[in-house]
Amino acid sequence: MPKPIHSLCAVLVAVCLAPVAAPAKEAAASKLVSERDLNAFGLERAWSGQVYVDAGNDKLVSVTQHTSFDPAVSFQVFDVKTEDGRVYSYSQRGRGSFGRPLGVDGAKQMAQNRLEALTADGKKATLAERTIPHTILMAQTARGMLHVFDAETGRTMWSQHVGRGDYPSTAAAANDKYVAMVNGMMLYVYNRGDGRLAWERKVGSTASAGPALSATMVFIPMVGGKVEGYQLDSPRTPAWSYKASGQILVQPTITPRSVAFATDRGWMYVSRPDNPAVRYRLEARGSIVTPPAYRFPMIYAASEDGYAYAMHETAGGTAWRFGAGMPIEQPLAAIGNAVYVSPERGGMYRLDATTGAEVWQARLANRFVSASATRVYALDPYRRLTVVDERNGGVVGQIGSTATVDLPIVNQETDRLYLADGDGLIQCIREIDAKYPVVHIVANPTEAPIKKAEAAPAEAPADAGDMPPADAGDAGANTPFGEAAPAGEEAMPADEGAAADPAADATPQEMARELFGERPRDR
Repeated sequence: MPKPIHSLCAVLVAVCLAPVAAPAKEAAASKLVSERDLNAFGLERAWSGQVYVDAGNDKLVSVTQHTSFDPAVSFQVFDVKTEDGRVYSYSQRGRGSFGRPLGVDGAKQMAQNRLEALTADGKKATLAERTIPHTILMAQTARGMLHVFDAETGRTMWSQHVGRGDYPSTAAAANDKYVAMVNGMMLYVYNRGDGRLAWERKVGSTASAGPALSATMVFIPMVGGKVEGYQLDSPRTPAWSYKASGQILVQPTITPRSVAFATDRGWMYVSRPDNPAVRYRLEARGSIVTPPAYRFPMIYAASEDGYAYAMHETAGGTAWRFGAGMPIEQPLAAIGNAVYVSPERGGMYRLDATTGAEVWQARLANRFVSASATRVYALDPYRRLTVVDERNGGVVGQIGSTATVDLPIVNQETDRLYLADGDGLIQCIREIDAKYPVVHIVANPTEAPIKKAEAAPAEAPADAGDMPPADAGDAGANTPFGEAAPAGEEAMPADEGAAADPAADATPQEMARELFGERPRDR
């Protein structure tokens, strides 16, 4: 009799546990975007990864990215494209006979051989070379866990527990050498490649947003509107400091020649990235709550006053502004000759990046995610992935299985779509057969000097108001962590006369006319 009783108990336990385990497994799987849905729109999932999140005590709160053209991590690809759109790609990392790496010369020779073979068959084809940079994703949890992924393969490069789990942490930022993050009042700087701690130090106050890294500096927005800058290779050098008007609630934007930071009072300040000195500021009529966007040589900002603004990154002055008629609280994106603007309940606009002219409006789109050569990908208000025709703004279709996505990454750097949720699931989606990413950013942008127009009206710069002085005080402001500011360090004033800009003798209106061939427009 005991045996049947034990067997019956075992069966009852199995029956009771089965309904619990199965739905949990199904719920985890359901968060992945359906491969069938993706394939219907010419997409596929390149990879998915899971950030370790302590359920109930932690969650994923930010995912940021950085793309590096450092020759040590980037590589060359040679594309042979035929008239009918077929593409043959050869990478320097590819393998030739006997499994030997092709290298740059080998890949180029194979591409040339393919081109000659196609030409001999009477087909027209072209050969193009492009650099594939290395992109990383930095995923950070509320309790200070930092995970760094290879954005193309999903491989975890390294992870670190940063600071104390009960202190607030900011989003992470990177340059070609380092990854930085603030926890409490401590700045932590890690080597980008292997995650080893390069240095750490106390900062002057509590960070209000994540840092930004230029080639030589790390800039940290502080509570109260102050920005501090530290030299990456000399962290004990006294900090550069600047007091802005209002609170800085979003990470600054770094460009090759500038750092831009915006406040909730509608001011955007633009400074030099390596020898800090504030060049100019933009004053909007509403809060700026999204990071400025960049497309060489312009910086773009959007405000809750319903306007998007374009400014030359070194010369300043408003080249154009676009009125969307509704507050703009979603991030801008600037790619090629397009700027994507998503006002509240207004859909998504595609603007001409040089003139600000409206090209089209996609009413079902709400938040930019990524763009390829022919398509724009966005989320609608219900977080469904929306596929938009890049030429005319027509909606190609929507994928309804992305509703659990609550951390979409605005990818202005490549054509990859990165989707994440608070439970730590990250997905990379790409167009089918897009083995190598389409890269939107330029490694080393250069421009011809702006010449002063001979017959230009003598107009005052639109945004040339007096800047607030650098604030050397309040470094020891009270903080919730009970820690004093770094001893013996004084803030340095903003040095507005440190160096002359190459176009300093021309007004912003003249510079815009020289750049765009027409007078700045105001819609």
